[in-house]
Amino acid sequence: MIDVERARRDVPLLEKRIYLNHAAISPCIRPVREAIEKHLEDWTWMNEEFMRRVPFGGEGWEQGETRDVKASFAKLIGAKVEQIALTHSTFVGLSAVVNALEYPRGCNVVVMDPRLEHPSYLPNWLRERGIEVRYVYASENGLGKIPLSEVEKKVDDKTVFVFSSYIEYPNGLRNDIKGMAEIAHDHGAKIVVDAFQAVGHIDVDVKDLDVDFLATGTYKYLMGLKGTGFLYVKDYDDLKPVLFGWACGPWYREFDKAKEGYVMGLHNSAARFEVGSYSIIGFIGAKAAIDYFLKLGMKNVEERLMYLGDYLIERLQEIGLKINSPLDPECRSGSVNFRVKGDPWEVAQKLRAAKLWVTGGDHYAHGIRVSPHFYNTEEDIDIFIKELKKYV
Repeated sequence: MIDVERARRDVPLLEKRIYLNHAAISPCIRPVREAIEKHLEDWTWMNEEFMRRVPFGGEGWEQGETRDVKASFAKLIGAKVEQIALTHSTFVGLSAVVNALEYPRGCNVVVMDPRLEHPSYLPNWLRERGIEVRYVYASENGLGKIPLSEVEKKVDDKTVFVFSSYIEYPNGLRNDIKGMAEIAHDHGAKIVVDAFQAVGHIDVDVKDLDVDFLATGTYKYLMGLKGTGFLYVKDYDDLKPVLFGWACGPWYREFDKAKEGYVMGLHNSAARFEVGSYSIIGFIGAKAAIDYFLKLGMKNVEERLMYLGDYLIERLQEIGLKINSPLDPECRSGSVNFRVKGDPWEVAQKLRAAKLWVTGGDHYAHGIRVSPHFYNTEEDIDIFIKELKKYV
């Protein structure tokens, strides 16, 4: 159970507006701001704590203290520290593993509905290399769920990987990642997951899901900073990164041993995908955010967001609006999309002008997306509905 009243005191933005757009970017919460301010003080005076973090990346002696933030993230998703790499963003992480895989002649990859997946160059990158891309489309013209039976039709023994978001960004569809992973593994394929909309939103357990690769950023539901992300790699031993740098492997400590370079080889961990230095201030803030969610408990956060989603859907249905998000609890999340009669982008701008921050437009399933977080209340949603009635 989350103490909502106490949690709201950690969100200074509430003094100015009702914020319901966490699927895009979250406001800075007090623990993150305090951690950043302390870091700025340490940096200003080059305190010992700051100097211990330079450089920030890789593992081992004189390679910065990155293990602490990895440990926090690993705990959040049920992984081992060695399975976590720092990245600059979700797609940097996804690109790292997709580039590291091998693609035999005649192979294919299976990708979920392009109307729902976040825009990416991945399909074009694959096709340019002569790799067949197979799409699996959601039911109900893209507004229902992605049936596992359709995934099973597209995956075969020549499939290299199955790619899917855990939660789709336009309408909050929660995909059956565990089921997709089972299908992929039955055919010797990997599963690659974009979890940006999921981490900080629902309870993510990589062991239970049995995923091979999972990437995320931190500035959406996880309430961290842009320029910071994480990559989970289940088995890294046979993977070689395409990009390389000083952080990819352990160093020789002695000058005389470094006759062919100080970097000895690749790390025996996911850190082999870390090329160089990362934003110290960014990951200081990200760790503070992750630790905050660990204290809240992700099961509590998920329960709260599902409740708010249910409440919002009920209120929208009361005023006769069509819901673009799936209503089946098994494939729902706390992010809700709905149709309006007018231009959804224009309606969203009017709501923002009234200090009710949401988003909308044609690429949001031609609707408006509302994505509350654990500190939002029924009253926030009631105020939103009252204002929304003016435009629908």
